[in-house]
Amino acid sequence: MVKATAKAEEELEAATKKATAAKAAADADAAETKAEQAAKNGAAKAKTEALKTMSPKEKEKMLENEVSEKVTPEEKDAANEAKAEKAKAKQAIQDAAASAEKDLATAQATVDTAKINENAVKTVVSASAETNVTKAVKAAKAKAASAAIGGSACDGLSAGECHTANLPDHHFESMVQKKEQKLAQAKADEQEDVEENESESENESEDEDSGDESDE
Repeated sequence: MVKATAKAEEELEAATKKATAAKAAADADAAETKAEQAAKNGAAKAKTEALKTMSPKEKEKMLENEVSEKVTPEEKDAANEAKAEKAKAKQAIQDAAASAEKDLATAQATVDTAKINENAVKTVVSASAETNVTKAVKAAKAKAASAAIGGSACDGLSAGECHTANLPDHHFESMVQKKEQKLAQAKADEQEDVEENESESENESEDEDSGDESDE
């Protein structure tokens, strides 16, 4: 579980960098589009204002110039194609930003899930360890109390059981904590070994599949 969380966090870091870069590109493109539109609007407004102050002759001259500047059908088609390509490229930038943001959300959810699972395993192991040790301690104390009725508190007990049964309560609590920590660590180590073996098996399987494709 620890390895799974670490891997998820690495993927989250990469997704964060990618999303940040994609958003910066999208914002820059949006700003460029806004500036281009503002320039067009400004030119149109300037033309309208200029027409208000022009004499009929000046207006006629301007219209003649506009007619002479008209492009051919081929040039118009080429311009429209270039415009379409530019719009397509701009849309691709925005789509990439949206996709990166979605991947970032997925990566964050994966990290959150991995941490929840890791904490769940620790909680289960801790509870199990505490229960097992507590049961053993209570059993030893009960056995000692029973033996005490017939004489020595250690009758029927081994040296270790006798020592355990006669420990003060706060020593029992310390024992529970130490046993809990050891069992939790052992369980975590075992889980890491399982994950590592699964990862190695997957890699070997991929290598075999690759070898089969090469033979074909």
